[in-house]
Amino acid sequence: MLIPCIDLQDGQAVQLVHGRRRELAVADVFGLLERFKKYPWLHVIDLDAAMRKGENNKLVEELCRRAKTDYGMKVRVGGGIRTTARAKRLVKLGAEQVILGSAVFVAGEINLKLLRELKKAVSQRRVVIALDTWRGKITVRDCAGHVARENYGAGVEEIAGACAARGHGGAGAALCGVSLHGCGSRRDDDRRESEMVSIFAGGDGTSDHCGGRD
Repeated sequence: MLIPCIDLQDGQAVQLVHGRRRELAVADVFGLLERFKKYPWLHVIDLDAAMRKGENNKLVEELCRRAKTDYGMKVRVGGGIRTTARAKRLVKLGAEQVILGSAVFVAGEINLKLLRELKKAVSQRRVVIALDTWRGKITVRDCAGHVARENYGAGVEEIAGACAARGHGGAGAALCGVSLHGCGSRRDDDRRESEMVSIFAGGDGTSDHCGGRD
């Protein structure tokens, strides 16, 4: 299944290369939604919230509402989800699921406290854990969005497996190759197959790159 994604920054839909450099910006966000209306799922990522530079809550809310009521789509929302309050807010805005990113890690360890709180607050089925990777290893970004490559040497299997073993695997895991993101690249350095990972993102600019993925 292909899942379109709308990345939001400064009230626009944008494409960032390697998660940093803006390649393009589209002001007509709802025009993009119209183009994606035949897909069953939509991802909406609030980059401003992720980078601690504000938020696009009103836009996220309207995208969730229109996607659901006008087109029958389900929406996963990510970006800046570091607390249960934020996750509950997004679910209230209409998100079917929330995507948890760098907040999964604290001081080099899995943030089990937050995962337990989310499980209780919004239910495990509503939580998707995003694992950003750089050359096959888990990575995180600082508040400016820069990749902190050296912080986490653990592999995808190790982290996803550890979460699942503790009953906090969420509804699925999203594997995003930071080195590929926004590039339309066909390299597979950060795309190793895993039974734990159900969603792949980053660099899917061609049908060849998506081939063979379920």
